[in-house]
Amino acid sequence: MLFFKELGFSLKEIKLLLNDPTSDYQTKLSRQRTLMVQKKEGLESIISLIDSILKAQW
Repeated sequence: MLFFKELGFSLKEIKLLLNDPTSDYQTKLSRQRTLMVQKKEGLESIISLIDSILKAQW
């Protein structure tokens, strides 16, 4: 279940997920996916800005 760590879950959250038979994995994974997409979009904006600055200087 290392992918939970890669998705940003804390070790405490992972332990709770694994030990709770009623845990709703789908909802939690969906929430993490949304957060990761937002982070990805933010990084893409920063990369685009850096590319624009580099092109303007050369």
